[in-house]
Amino acid sequence: MTFAERMRVAAKGLGEFRARDLADAMEVRTYGERAKVRDYVRDFIKRGEFERIERGLYVYGKRDQRRGYLDIIWHLARSHRSFSTDDIERLSGAARATVLEYLRCLVTTGYLRQRVRGQWDLIDDPGPVRPVNWTKCKRLRRRAS
Repeated sequence: MTFAERMRVAAKGLGEFRARDLADAMEVRTYGERAKVRDYVRDFIKRGEFERIERGLYVYGKRDQRRGYLDIIWHLARSHRSFSTDDIERLSGAARATVLEYLRCLVTTGYLRQRVRGQWDLIDDPGPVRPVNWTKCKRLRRRAS
């Protein structure tokens, strides 16, 4: 079991905890390992696995990840089946360039068809999880959250 996995198990068992409580539950004895626990706590907070209740007091709980623009665009494409670029831009809140780039990527990967300029049809629906083929959509890599 990795150090991070040990921390997750200990945190789940403690409920609310401080870094030193977590280190004690993991049976960490050396100063170096205790410092590692503190560093990992900061990382877990950034990732959303730990939530800070007050200064130095934490609780384990993975927060729901916010859906990114690409997830929203995919959801809208699936729900509307036939739509315009303007509709998707307005409903998703994404920039027009992001909308167009992702829709073109979905055309390249065979999920959408462009009827006429600005009008799209969904032709293949693999399900609610956003399809990804990064080899054909290289520029979208950095936009996918």
